Amino acid sequence: LKYYSVKSSSYDPSMTYEKDWFWEVVGSNVIRSDDKKKVTKINSSDHSTSGAVGSVQWNSGIHSWKLRVHSPIEGHTTTEKLYWMVVGVAVQTEGQQKYIPNTHYCSGKSFGHTTWGDCTNYSLEKISGNNISCPPGSVIGCQLDCDKGILSFTMNDSTNPFLQINVPSQTYLSPWVHMHTLQNNITIIS
Repeated sequence: LKYYSVKSSSYDPSMTYEKDWFWEVVGSNVIRSDDKKKVTKINSSDHSTSGAVGSVQWNSGIHSWKLRVHSPIEGHTTTEKLYWMVVGVAVQTEGQQKYIPNTHYCSGKSFGHTTWGDCTNYSLEKISGNNISCPPGSVIGCQLDCDKGILSFTMNDSTNPFLQINVPSQTYLSPWVHMHTLQNNITIIS
């Protein structure tokens, strides 16, 4: 894999959001809605098969999408952070069945932001910003610059990324999520 260490922002707030994709492959502990836009974790005992990968994969250009994250745990309020949910991208191989990283520690295979405020691949250099917690109901904007190898994250209506991380450039990447807690769910809203 080839990594770029880019120090300047590549985030483009004028990008339109990708709309024609869905959750294509889901783990055995995840169910999809009928329209395949929402995934929900249904089993709390096994965390290794609690992910989903999108139907698209990109290796060039800039691509943006939005996800609404929700954790209907009793007692959680909209000001609390979500527990154990990751949004980002997963490395794919062209022409092969989609790969779902089995945990958030798949070094070199998955890259993203955990909703409780951490970066999932500790070996990659954070480009800019801070890891922040996302309250339930947040809309997380993701923008992937495949050419520069940068994944940027925004929250709600912000046009400024709160975090940018390095990802493999010129490699096939697909939207990816991982859920740890029972009934966590993520919906494509773009």
